[in-house]
This record gives sequence, C-alpha cells and structure tokens, in this order.
Amino acid sequence: MDCSSTSTAPITTFADGEEVRIRRIGVRGRDAHRLRDHGLHKGCEVCVRARADTCVLDLDTCAFSVQPEIAAQILASPVSDLRRLPDLAPGQCGTIRRYDTDAPPRRLLEMGLVPGTTVQFVRRAPPGDPFYLKSRGQALAIRTHHARLIYVHAA
Repeated sequence: MDCSSTSTAPITTFADGEEVRIRRIGVRGRDAHRLRDHGLHKGCEVCVRARADTCVLDLDTCAFSVQPEIAAQILASPVSDLRRLPDLAPGQCGTIRRYDTDAPPRRLLEMGLVPGTTVQFVRRAPPGDPFYLKSRGQALAIRTHHARLIYVHAA
C-alpha cells in the first residue's frame, strides 16, 4: 500500500480552517459558472470554513459560501506543505495563504502581508522578538506572536 497517495474527499468532510487543493468540481451549468466566477478551479487552493448550514471557502482575499449539496460535489485533498511563518528556516521563502484568525491585525495588512504575498524569513532577534522578514523588496519587523498567526506555503 502506498501511504503517500493523495486522499480525495468532498470539501464538506474537511475540518474548519483546513487548507485544501481542489481536485475535481462535479457541478454543471449555472452553479459551475458561479464557482468559476469566484475563481474556484481545479488545482486552486482554498481554506474551508465550516458553518452549520453552508460551507464557506476562503480563496486568496475573498470568501464565498457554497450550499452543502454543491460543496459535496467538489472534491479536494489536503495541502501538506502549509506551516506557520516562524517555522520557516532563515533565508527560506513562503507565500502567505491565510491567517489563523478571522480578524488579522490591521498593521500586518497595512504592511502588505496579505494572502498571495511572498515573504522571506530573515532572522529572529536574540531574545526571539521581533521577527525579521522581507516582502516586496522591503525589510519588515513584526512581533513573533503576530508571525504565528500567518500560515504560508514554503517554497
């Protein structure tokens, strides 16, 4: 048995906050067009936000809801290379995918640390704070507790 095989399941089966890669969209017609208009397509990565009566998908900087019967026809697999920003090695790059909160600190957003942005971990100060990184050609310093809110895909 190959344990490295990618498991595929409906997005309704994933936990709240789980990052997944879309493998197949089994809906047709108007519903398929609506999903494409939101940017959902095979191969894209989304964060699943479970709700009682709907499934909310975070796709880069937008979020949209999908009815459960449609969500059940969207197959995905977990994204395995997602990690917190402080878990990068010095010099390593990553692309911001999401925050571990529904309300990210405004200061981080104003600094341009939004989903889709590539960042490079530079170093940590000797006592562990602040956390130094580069983004869009700028050197930035942020508190470690803020850096822990950011999930990235390591490059």
